[in-house]
Amino acid sequence: MTSSIHPAASRPLRAGHELDAAETTRLWRVRRGVIGVVHDAAGIEERPQFLALPGDLIGADALAGLATPSRVFAVTAAELEAVVCPDAPSRHEVLSLAYAQSRRQGREIVRLRTGSVADRVKQMLLLLGDDDAGAEESDVELPSLRRLADILDASPEAICRVIGRMRQLDLLGAREQHRRARVSTRALTELVPRPGMSSSLPCYRLDRLPAP
Repeated sequence: MTSSIHPAASRPLRAGHELDAAETTRLWRVRRGVIGVVHDAAGIEERPQFLALPGDLIGADALAGLATPSRVFAVTAAELEAVVCPDAPSRHEVLSLAYAQSRRQGREIVRLRTGSVADRVKQMLLLLGDDDAGAEESDVELPSLRRLADILDASPEAICRVIGRMRQLDLLGAREQHRRARVSTRALTELVPRPGMSSSLPCYRLDRLPAP
């Protein structure tokens, strides 16, 4: 079936940057990168309610008469494209896609915030490498440590130690580019995190993973 949704202008976002308040009322589709979305009328919530991945829609709430996101920010470097819905069929298509998408995103955020810290980091790395699904390795951009802590609902120190353990197990390696890493996707998928992966190890900065 031919889509009746039409892309319009694109909007790049550097990691950590967010849309202006006026822009959050528009309908967007993620072209690349990972986007965090916050719904908080009080403006004090830092943790995203869900993450939007490439292909996901942001702002469909307005079409259903609901409040639009209060904050939309780039977890990693990202690009959004504005979406135009010129008629009723296109709006219906957007709402149908948004409903299915919200169910998937709800499951994802639960996986990212339950279980051990090692489980949460594992799920986040697999999510970041989703574009290379099925590959032995993925090249991923790591979010800032503060952002990871917000998303995973875990302490920065515990996350650092899990990263260090994964580095020791050769599940994660450094790239020359700032804040990029090689993830052994298949091995990470098969990993069953053990108790203690977030303790008794040096704490590594994510943008300075130790070289092999």
